[in-house]
Amino acid sequence: ASGGTLAPGNSIGTLNVANITINAGSTYTVELNDGGFVAGTNSDLLNATGTATINGGNVHVTPVNGTDDGSTYTVGGVYTIITAGTAVTGTFDTLTDDYAFLNFALGYDANNVFLTSSL
Repeated sequence: ASGGTLAPGNSIGTLNVANITINAGSTYTVELNDGGFVAGTNSDLLNATGTATINGGNVHVTPVNGTDDGSTYTVGGVYTIITAGTAVTGTFDTLTDDYAFLNFALGYDANNVFLTSSL
């Protein structure tokens, strides 16, 4: 996708795909809650059975209820937001969020993309 917005569900959920490519100009909107760190339950999850190719784009993090300021979240919490059975390649260009009291950093390994919270 290029120039579009990907948002799994109208609440926290999992979007299952075979392969996916996210291009520059696209936004992956991720909803979180403060109930824990289970992907698909406490954070949106994009689950690719094959490859997730990331060619830039933005991750936008927002609270599931739309108004949470982040004050009840665990600092240092790690949320898995993308998982791929074969591989995750590439990185996002930017990360934005709607939280007053939290910041987030993106992390990557061979098969996953993570968000880690901090003050």
